[in-house]
Amino acid sequence: MTSPLPPLRRIVTGHNDAGPATVKYDDKATAKIVPHDAALRSLWITDSSPANLSSPGDNADAEVRIINNGSIFRIVDFPPRSSGHMHRTISIDYVIVQKAAVVLVLDDGSKTPVGEGDVVVQQGTMHGWDNHRLMGSLTGDFAFGRSARGCWKGTEDRCFVPGRGCRSPSGPGLEYSRDRKDLRATLYTAPSNTADYAPSIAASPATMPIKSINISVGSHETKEAMVSLIQRDINFFSYTNPEERLAAIKEIFAPDIVWFDFDGSTHHGHDGLLIRSSILLDQLKGYSHRANGGASVCQNMATARWEVVPEGSEADYEQIPVIQGGDVLVVEDGKIKILWSYVDRHDEVLFPHLGQ
Repeated sequence: MTSPLPPLRRIVTGHNDAGPATVKYDDKATAKIVPHDAALRSLWITDSSPANLSSPGDNADAEVRIINNGSIFRIVDFPPRSSGHMHRTISIDYVIVQKAAVVLVLDDGSKTPVGEGDVVVQQGTMHGWDNHRLMGSLTGDFAFGRSARGCWKGTEDRCFVPGRGCRSPSGPGLEYSRDRKDLRATLYTAPSNTADYAPSIAASPATMPIKSINISVGSHETKEAMVSLIQRDINFFSYTNPEERLAAIKEIFAPDIVWFDFDGSTHHGHDGLLIRSSILLDQLKGYSHRANGGASVCQNMATARWEVVPEGSEADYEQIPVIQGGDVLVVEDGKIKILWSYVDRHDEVLFPHLGQ
């Protein structure tokens, strides 16, 4: 995506060596394309509170999107016809819509239209931004880290403490939530022997929407390795030759991999993945998988969004997917140990057997 909006003039004041105030920067803030095809203009970043008012460099140059202690001043251009992934940052965000309109989506299922001049104060909530219009939407985002510890009713065991990443104080845990009323959440039946194969997955009650899954996180894996695994997990269906696909499976997944499939079945080991992937490829002839931009990484756990489109239309992001879903991954020693797949939207005429 190329942002249709012109460069923004940015003026930053400071003090010269003699003491008087002066204009330090008077330039154009150009957009940088980030994941999910948004265009981001970083205007100023501080990494401490109180802020350092005599910082010698251009603080807009910092490669930072989320900060635990400080502030971020930026402008985001959401692409047309886009649906933002659900996410949470441990910060207080002051959002001003400058142009067009967006829809604020929360995990209680609410959708709040936000128009030009409207202001949103966001207190560490799970949220997403949708732009259903044919033009881009411009928002100014003032994000302040080091927010107070937050606990919400029903999530007391997953309190958020600044500086502690995604670990909760009463034990490791991270909630992945995507409660979108326009998408039908598929119900899953947790196998009775889940704990034997995947003790890090807590499934309660036995039948639940994917949004209720809690996955314990362990030691850190490198971000680069996790991102690579997300990409390869989504793309390994591109190997139509069984021998090539098995070789890819061995490189990506642990030998004792457990795959909780979106049809309620469970598959074990490399051979189990090979058999199931062969069946899926046969069912989905004429269609292709692609990532739809939504992904997050937390220590040794990750989530990724994917979709299925008619073959040959992978690059056309206005093409309506026939299936949308995602994967939840748990990684150990650079290999995917647990994979939980789900479907939250599918064409019931073309694929009536999915998500049942």
